[in-house]
Amino acid sequence: MPGRSDTYAGGVIKELRKQRGWSHDRLARELGPPATRQTVIRWEQGSQPSDGYVTKLAGVFGVPEDSFLGRREGRVDDRLANIEDGLLALVEGQKEILRLLRLGARQQRRGA
Repeated sequence: MPGRSDTYAGGVIKELRKQRGWSHDRLARELGPPATRQTVIRWEQGSQPSDGYVTKLAGVFGVPEDSFLGRREGRVDDRLANIEDGLLALVEGQKEILRLLRLGARQQRRGA
């Protein structure tokens, strides 16, 4: 199911529209009512198309719906990578704590 993403969708819409040489009016006609020229302009300026319009846009342009979601997915991937990095650092930190505890225990045994 498509979702919304910052202004990524607007950039994709504008690029695909221009590749086809279409005006804002032409894209609105291709989408059908209630889409208007102003609707298309708002999307290109950062307003988010509804999920239903993402589906229509994908059909009109002949691209997957995911084409309009790139930035959002990238943010999720970045967050997952950051979480993974954080977990790895945490594990390494825990390993270091264990190493120091073992070292302290050995030194304590030698001194006792």
